[in-house]
Amino acid sequence: MGKSLTIKCKDCDYSKTLMLGIGMLYSPDRIVDFDSEDDFLLNIIKSKEIIGHMKKLIQTKDGILCEDYGHKAYYCPECSYITERFYFQIDYEDGIFEPTYNCPECNKNLEIMKFELDEASWTIDFSSYSCPCCGQNSLVEDYESITMWD
Repeated sequence: MGKSLTIKCKDCDYSKTLMLGIGMLYSPDRIVDFDSEDDFLLNIIKSKEIIGHMKKLIQTKDGILCEDYGHKAYYCPECSYITERFYFQIDYEDGIFEPTYNCPECNKNLEIMKFELDEASWTIDFSSYSCPCCGQNSLVEDYESITMWD
């Protein structure tokens, strides 16, 4: 089940809601269904280049989709932009492939935000991330707006 996470800044009016995790429609078979007519992959990955590389690795290099996939929070170390992107990993005969995404603001590589995992859920450690608006290290999770999605 997915989780809606709202991030807000204690020092300014910045707020961002991210849809993280996966829903019931995200079965491994559906993720690697490259011939789907509903463009499921394009809707979650949004990059024909990444999808093409993923398809090539699975079909020609015996690539295997790892179980740890889903929407994750990403952060730009250059301009502090925060967003979610679909993360996955393909293990294949020559190595490992993970998608890289560029920041829509400054075009630098986005990085996955660090998170802590416990038995029931996970939270992001915001202490090393600055606010995209004011630049202060005052981001927090807005616990009043948590939603589970499917």
